[in-house]
Amino acid sequence: MKIHPTTKKGSVISMLLAVILVVSMFTSVLSMATPVTAEQPGTFVITSPYANVDWTAYGQYKADFHSHSTNSDGSNTVAQMVEDHYAKGFDIFTVTDHSVLTENWDKAAKEPITTERKAEIEAGVGRDGKGMIDIDNCNEQSATDHINSFFANYNDVVGGTRTMASTIAAVEALGGITHINHAGRYTGGAAGGANGAVASNNPANIKKYVDLFMTYPSLVGMEIVNKQDDESRSDKILWDNILTQTMPQGRFVWGFANDDTHSVGATGFAWNVMLMPELTQSQTRTAMETGAFYTVSRIDRREGINALNLALTTPSITNIVVERNTITITGADYDVIEWISGVDATTGMVNVIATGASINVNDYADIIENTYVRAQLKSQNGIAYTQPFGVTAQAPAVVTLSGATDIVVGNDATYAVSVAGVDKLATVALKFEVDGAYFSGKSFTGLNGFEVLGNIEWSSVGNDVWVGRVVLVNLNGGISSTDALDIFEMVFASNKGLLGTAEVRLVDVVLSGYDDASGAVYLDSLIVDGLVQTLVGQYFSVYDVNRDGVVDQLDLTVAQLFFMAKEGDANWAAARRADVNGDGRVDIEDLILILKNIVW
Repeated sequence: MKIHPTTKKGSVISMLLAVILVVSMFTSVLSMATPVTAEQPGTFVITSPYANVDWTAYGQYKADFHSHSTNSDGSNTVAQMVEDHYAKGFDIFTVTDHSVLTENWDKAAKEPITTERKAEIEAGVGRDGKGMIDIDNCNEQSATDHINSFFANYNDVVGGTRTMASTIAAVEALGGITHINHAGRYTGGAAGGANGAVASNNPANIKKYVDLFMTYPSLVGMEIVNKQDDESRSDKILWDNILTQTMPQGRFVWGFANDDTHSVGATGFAWNVMLMPELTQSQTRTAMETGAFYTVSRIDRREGINALNLALTTPSITNIVVERNTITITGADYDVIEWISGVDATTGMVNVIATGASINVNDYADIIENTYVRAQLKSQNGIAYTQPFGVTAQAPAVVTLSGATDIVVGNDATYAVSVAGVDKLATVALKFEVDGAYFSGKSFTGLNGFEVLGNIEWSSVGNDVWVGRVVLVNLNGGISSTDALDIFEMVFASNKGLLGTAEVRLVDVVLSGYDDASGAVYLDSLIVDGLVQTLVGQYFSVYDVNRDGVVDQLDLTVAQLFFMAKEGDANWAAARRADVNGDGRVDIEDLILILKNIVW
């Protein structure tokens, strides 16, 4: 029995390409590929706060978002604090005195910097044009647990009846943003050691902050390092506990590192590195809101890092690449990169799940799935913390084979391959088996934007079973579809004189397409309903529901199984034979028609 299939005219791009792709691709890819099953790891969607960062073009701007002057409990004037930060290489500096609004440096409550000097600093005078900017309307709201506010002309009242929620809400209403300061002071985490860990793992403490973050979008994050990691020494544990609860709900909480400096001698130990195309207030706000920054500290008490020498070089990050299931960090001046997700249930400490420059989240799916992972770059001189990466399991694309369940011998049988749940699908490699005793290939056509590349490659596996291999391509940037979409049609001619049940089986599939950066990536897939059995028989009366060649009481009995079934139901493929009047449902009218045509 020969199978000599053809492809329809216009669907072949090039025989030369067919030789190159079909032969090489199928001998390597399809021989090794295995469709993803429910038990196998699949593709993850990694949501990176650095997705829009151009690491080669963006600047890395050093920021201090928490400081004090003589306007509250600081030892130095606003002017002195500004000059000190400028001399130490900061690019962004905010004055956040306790319940004292600082509109900007030259409009502080007392002892501001002059407007002329402010302009010089912004222009980078004395720093080769590398300026430093402030942020408008900053305040450490201190009537409750301390909260830093930015971009909002608001001041709470110390000793008033404010709550954290009401303060955050008031700032949000004015268009501002906030972050929580030194949470360990209030949770007991500042105690450090075992007691600090217990406090930061306390469900009541965790819930307090989770509720705030889930309620107020303008609450962008929390300090994970404060004042030489003194009161914040357990706040990384708290942060991970918060992330464990918020990230499955899609709520990112950014980590900040600030000196909370009260004097010029206490400045330069922790900072935030804002990744921005230009140094402006609006870009700074965007980075604060989207997490496009990493933080650095010379001191991490739980990690045993205590580098007080400001001349020492600390770890830095020069690139972060997310490619399918893998995150890769490139940095400098570090000894080790650790990857963290959640809190270790046994030790109560942050849960280090891996080390190295890269992590494949597939390898840690049982820990990371639908939560997050973050990284820290460590050396004896300091530590750099990334923001969390969201990790969400992506269901594999569903590939289905459908087709004729019965035909009259001598007629054609048509089958279709469909895909669902795909995004930017561009290339499909299929492998299928056909019962050659019953069928001969007639035509093979790409559908809905796909074309067959070259001809079908056929091989025999014995017992009249033939294996076909085909590559489909989309030349328009790929297709996306949530619902099932037919992409390939196969038409077989049945062999006259042979009756019985023929099988067409979808054996293997490899999908590939494009990610958001237009990079070529493989897409996981799951074959569902990959087998179609087709009854090849004599002419069947429409009333011969069970296709046994005679209309009798058994047909009536079979039809009763599908009584009240209708088009669109899950069992309609089988039930439609009982819809003898073709109105899209099986009802009493169908049963009566079958009865009238029974041969008694």
